[in-house]
Amino acid sequence: MRSLILAFICLSAGQLFAQVPKVRIVEHFTNSSCSSCAGNNPTIYGVLQSNPAVLHLSIYPSSPYPNCFFSLQNPVENDARTNYYGLYGSTPKLVLNGGLVSVSSLSAGLQTTASDMTNFEVRTVQTFYGTDSVLVAVVIKKVAADTMLSATLFAAAFQDTVFQTTNNGETVHYDVFRKALTAPAGNVIALPSMVNDSIIIPYAYAISANWQANRMKTMVILQNSITKNTIQAAVSYNNTTIPTNQQQVFISELLIVPNPVYNTINLIHNNTYNQYVLRDLTGRVLKRNLLATSKIDVSDIPQGMYLLQLSNSKESKTYSFTKHE
Repeated sequence: MRSLILAFICLSAGQLFAQVPKVRIVEHFTNSSCSSCAGNNPTIYGVLQSNPAVLHLSIYPSSPYPNCFFSLQNPVENDARTNYYGLYGSTPKLVLNGGLVSVSSLSAGLQTTASDMTNFEVRTVQTFYGTDSVLVAVVIKKVAADTMLSATLFAAAFQDTVFQTTNNGETVHYDVFRKALTAPAGNVIALPSMVNDSIIIPYAYAISANWQANRMKTMVILQNSITKNTIQAAVSYNNTTIPTNQQQVFISELLIVPNPVYNTINLIHNNTYNQYVLRDLTGRVLKRNLLATSKIDVSDIPQGMYLLQLSNSKESKTYSFTKHE
């Protein structure tokens, strides 16, 4: 339990009420029928490999070639994200932390921004339920004083690697944008008002038949709504493995039925758990009680993702579930 909560919200004592490093993000506008892209992309990937902490997202507008393999799979959202920056027309184009950079200046740009700090921390986690569904939780925390009241949040499902021979001769494609979970230009959200406050925003998406489920991740970019400069960015980690049963989710020896949950959690497990603690993703305790039956009433908590800790005198384990209304 401790490690999971730390992964979301905890900062070391030296970081409390202090800025944190800004995660750098490169949005890479490319086209799988573009020979110029095929010539420049190896240089781009080489620079990124030399900077492994930098996030990368490949977006495929329908211009200059509308027959782009990846653009055809989602032309509206690929074009909309490109138009958000006013870049529609030619490829490749690179946006680093919300600002346009050239292929030749990418390395220098990454060095210049390496020490950038920010007043906000962002974390995101994916939880698979069923064989084709994913729930995403985005946690935004204010870690230092800031006068900004709102920002634009862009969240996107992407596939980290796609092996596909395309018209320009490329055979391997990295961090392929699949679906926007927000509007392609992002959604304006209210930021946490006080230092150390957090907000949690849930999303969900279905995995298409032509995507590789075990390579799917979520990219999150928090941006200044006026300048489009990146405030913070994050990539997800998976909270559970991909289940094989579409109606139920097994996590270790525990079965939560149904998942998502509506009003009541029904537990099926092999251990003699006798108490439970229900927390939100910030670690705040919502319910704590003895586990007298296999049912837990959750009708009084809002929609979202939660952590359920079950314990007895010998062990304690924590599981996640989704509450729907």
